[in-house]
Amino acid sequence: MNAKEENLRRVQSFESSFIVPPNQIERQKHLDTVLSTKVPNSAQELLGWDTALLVICSNRPQYLERSLSYVIDYHPGESLPIFISEDGKSDQVFDVIQKARIKLEARGLTSVPLTHILHPTTGEYYPDGYYKLATHFKWALTQVFNSKNIKRVIILEEDLQIAPDFFEFFASTLTMLDNDNTLLTASAWNDNGMKSLVKDSKQLYRSDFFPGLGWLMTRKLWEELVPKWPKAVIYNIISRVTCILLTVVYFFVYVLFLVEDSSINVRVSLLFSLATTATVMLINSMTCNKRF
Repeated sequence: MNAKEENLRRVQSFESSFIVPPNQIERQKHLDTVLSTKVPNSAQELLGWDTALLVICSNRPQYLERSLSYVIDYHPGESLPIFISEDGKSDQVFDVIQKARIKLEARGLTSVPLTHILHPTTGEYYPDGYYKLATHFKWALTQVFNSKNIKRVIILEEDLQIAPDFFEFFASTLTMLDNDNTLLTASAWNDNGMKSLVKDSKQLYRSDFFPGLGWLMTRKLWEELVPKWPKAVIYNIISRVTCILLTVVYFFVYVLFLVEDSSINVRVSLLFSLATTATVMLINSMTCNKRF
């Protein structure tokens, strides 16, 4: 089987497992063009058909449209199937995804499957949005990993705007993840990644902190985590618990200094810290519930 036939077989294997998106009929004709423009050792070869991009979205079409526009602009071409998992069913989100398919075709990427899957709403009660998000993540990853072709999934949320080298970054770190069992994942997010704080934009950091927000999960990690999948997004729970603990600590310290008759400046400073932490916790909770 030559390379052209193998690519067509892989595209058809995805079609047999998921709903076939419309307006992608002439794949075979376009494969000649795609194959003739292959660049050796590029991201499209390194990521391959066994790596997928999963975009998690809900009811924010304006964010999804912006995110997908960058995904399509920077997509490495041939291979790397795209899955968009929507929590609920929104006509506006559907229209955005249809536009994304048209843009894919306009870029000549008709061999790249773009699959829209719907996370069913069961009416189940969730304490807040983080529990609902964790449920959606688990369901969506299950759908993608059910395809035996997929060995890795790059996970992106609808409100993220990727950099031009986003896919090249993951293509460069695949070998490390596949061969180093001490690595959990690779993430394209850095909380301190502002231009004013970065001396070397090509520096790769190994961290014991999970940054999330544009990260890669291997099938091996998925099989390890799925039996013990958390009921809520764990890093957001940690953030909220931290805010609560800080609020309590600041309160008792403030009372202690009040009893000790400390200076007014110390009291005001502690009171400001207490109010700031409590406000952050409140905004965190309100934003979470509003989002879903």
